[in-house]
Amino acid sequence: MIEYAIILLAIVIFALAFMITRPLAVSKVNKGARDIITITPKKPIKKLIVKRGHLAIVRNNLKKGEKIEIVLLHSTNPVSISDGEGKINITV
Repeated sequence: MIEYAIILLAIVIFALAFMITRPLAVSKVNKGARDIITITPKKPIKKLIVKRGHLAIVRNNLKKGEKIEIVLLHSTNPVSISDGEGKINITV
């Protein structure tokens, strides 16, 4: 009986892990002296802020599946991506 409860609990945890996803798909590629950051929203986003050092790029009203590519000079400083409301905070 306990074995069935453990198996059921494992299935529920596994299902929840797949249901909880990031609202963005983010990738960073280094090509020589450039860093190319590709962002694809998985849901509509009102405002997206991409920061590195003193440079900040703001995009408004992003649609689901809209692909954004940002090309920056190569640096070891991280790039932070947020929505300004605290719901999205990603560092690449």
